[in-house]
Amino acid sequence: MDGFWQSWFPALVRGLNGLDEPARSAVLGECGRACARPVILPTYRALLEEAGGADAFFTLVGRRINGVASQCVTADAVYDLLYPRCGCPLYEEGGVEDPALCECSRQSLLWLMRELFPDRDPAVELLESVLCGNPRCRLRVTLRR
Repeated sequence: MDGFWQSWFPALVRGLNGLDEPARSAVLGECGRACARPVILPTYRALLEEAGGADAFFTLVGRRINGVASQCVTADAVYDLLYPRCGCPLYEEGGVEDPALCECSRQSLLWLMRELFPDRDPAVELLESVLCGNPRCRLRVTLRR
């Protein structure tokens, strides 16, 4: 990474950290959608079509998506997605190590779940994060009725 990006990314993170939580979530929500839209959404849509329901969908995600494991916490309602490492390109390639970046992942997954399960009022909670010092990332998806 060249000198420009080495100074630009930390400046971006400082700016994000200066925003209140709703503003930061709005900015990172746009970033998360941009990240997920081209590849992850079509992949997940195909898995959901094959699976036919939430339990089977999350099972397929855990089996077929490299670097993702899934656990059913409550059948047809609550699921954990587990990542053994941070796969964000800003972390892997850009060297951004600030936990504020994890909101982008949460927002990305929230957007995906809203696209896939629009009638289930999805919620996503970040439970563990590599950037927060945990050994993995764990996000909990709740599909409400």
